[in-house]
Amino acid sequence: MAVEMVFWSTIPNIFDVVVMVGGDKDFIPALEKVRMLGKKVAICSIKNSFNKDLLQSCDFDVVWMDDWLNDLFVAHRLHNSPIAISDANVLSKVLKVKFMHCNRIMCLYDSL
Repeated sequence: MAVEMVFWSTIPNIFDVVVMVGGDKDFIPALEKVRMLGKKVAICSIKNSFNKDLLQSCDFDVVWMDDWLNDLFVAHRLHNSPIAISDANVLSKVLKVKFMHCNRIMCLYDSL
């Protein structure tokens, strides 16, 4: 995932913000590289699984999935879709952006 995130960040005008769903500090070097390439970084995580060192690599407040679990599960049941699609729908409301999906990573585009 980290390699793909950096790879896609090198392509001009493909997206403006990367959303990392996770909390592992092993992603810090990749997130810093993405920021050096001019992209913004948002993090969506679970409070008990989040390493606070990631805060230095984030351009937005962390979106805590714990706070949105009911919405995620409702969206999943209503749309009978993979939970990743439901995540995107909820995150688009929270971050006020539109989503597109690139292979295994989730990219943001067209900030509102």
